[in-house]
Amino acid sequence: MPAGAALALIAPEIVRAVYQGGAFGVEAAATTAHTLAILAVGLPAFVLARVLMARAFAQARHAPLLRSGALALAVFGLAALVVRIDGPAGVAAAVSLGGWAQCTGLWRRDLLRKGQMLQLARLGLATAVMALCLLGLKPLIEALSAWAALGVLVAGGLSVYALAARLLCGYTARTLLTALK
Repeated sequence: MPAGAALALIAPEIVRAVYQGGAFGVEAAATTAHTLAILAVGLPAFVLARVLMARAFAQARHAPLLRSGALALAVFGLAALVVRIDGPAGVAAAVSLGGWAQCTGLWRRDLLRKGQMLQLARLGLATAVMALCLLGLKPLIEALSAWAALGVLVAGGLSVYALAARLLCGYTARTLLTALK
């Protein structure tokens, strides 16, 4: 969740620092950042789907895997028709929607226990705190160079998320470092 939220929120700064310059102008950077932000919305679904797929494979439950894959393809196809695959952003939207469909299809059978739902809600709250911090930092970094602005956003977002995860979820520094590996 935090990676998807951060990626969606700071996509313009990432693209500006990494790609913008020379033949890759402001318009191309804006299009790329928009596409990256849309793909980032699907990132939590892609990660969770991988975890749920591994669980289904370990339990030798192949039918949910096939159904969720078919659901993802169907949603991708319908989304492609609805958004008419209007350039990279349309493809990104269809891919993200397909990822959420697959995740939902797998998760439907494997509803999390109450304690896990509470932990997920706390992680969502910690992510929201980080997102608010990033939104608050964005106006303050406009005068900085592209790389300096990106560094401030990454360091600020990571620090705030670590603190929020500690206070809201009880994570220790060791827990967070293990999660990064």
